[in-house]
Amino acid sequence: MSNDSDRERRIRNGASEWNPDRRTTTDGESTRGTRRTEGRNGEADGLVDPAEVRRLRAENERLRERYAQTRRSKHRRTALGLAVVGLLAGGVAALVPMVRGPLVAVAATGVFAAVLTWYLTPERFVPADVGEAVVSPLLRNERAIVDRLNLSDRRTYVRTEDGPRVYVPRTPVEGVPSDAELDGPFVVTDDATTSGVALVPSGAELYREFAETDSADGVTEPEAVVARLTEAVVETFELARSAESSIETTADGARATVELSEPAFGPSADFDHPVGSFLAIGLATEFGTSVTAETSQHDSGMVVLNYRWSVDRRATDDAANESVRNE
Repeated sequence: MSNDSDRERRIRNGASEWNPDRRTTTDGESTRGTRRTEGRNGEADGLVDPAEVRRLRAENERLRERYAQTRRSKHRRTALGLAVVGLLAGGVAALVPMVRGPLVAVAATGVFAAVLTWYLTPERFVPADVGEAVVSPLLRNERAIVDRLNLSDRRTYVRTEDGPRVYVPRTPVEGVPSDAELDGPFVVTDDATTSGVALVPSGAELYREFAETDSADGVTEPEAVVARLTEAVVETFELARSAESSIETTADGARATVELSEPAFGPSADFDHPVGSFLAIGLATEFGTSVTAETSQHDSGMVVLNYRWSVDRRATDDAANESVRNE
């Protein structure tokens, strides 16, 4: 009864009931719809204003759209420049008949390139840091699985009937299990040393895109293959600022070394990094053999990728002899 009387007395005196949506700050001012966060010591860390959040989101969206427009404008300025060159060449060709043939070719090329550049301008751009933020957690998860299973540091890329695989054995053995044993993510064989994991490499789709557009079919010389794959990393996919490759052939195999400058998607020393994975898959597919990959990173930021694979010397000699006979 006393509690009810006190409550009625407060209502009669003008005091309001406690309202969960109404808060009183330390200076007596009331706030509504504003969240206050407190630290460990009970002190307020700051206020999160919904209106401020909406404003920041709108500003972020505006900056993204402006960035996309800037990229589109750059491509369209290039298209206009090509069109101007083509039109000028066509005009000069009409005025100077003596050089009409080459100028007509230049005019046609310029106008055609301008049309392609204008209409094939990409509408969606994904910044490199966004790609790195997506890829890095996946690579860390794969590395954690390998470490948890206490597997070796040996990474072997193999071409199977179901596509490429990156095989990580329990011990650094030279042999590779059969395609059937490499079908699943966990490889279980009669020999415990060859058990491990066989994962779909991160560069599998990159190589598929490369193979669909590659025009150098039939080129099997190791130097040419390595140079073509390295060029694709820089020129086609723009996954590194620069790259240099070299190859060394020994009596029992071959070794390719690729030096990368400023690779995309974070440090290339990560497990199954897309850049190194793409190169390894390309070598394994082009040469039809398993390829072992090793990665190191220098203090200067230069990444060195080493690939080793066995060479069938008899098959190589037969191919060379056949080439000589054809000549």
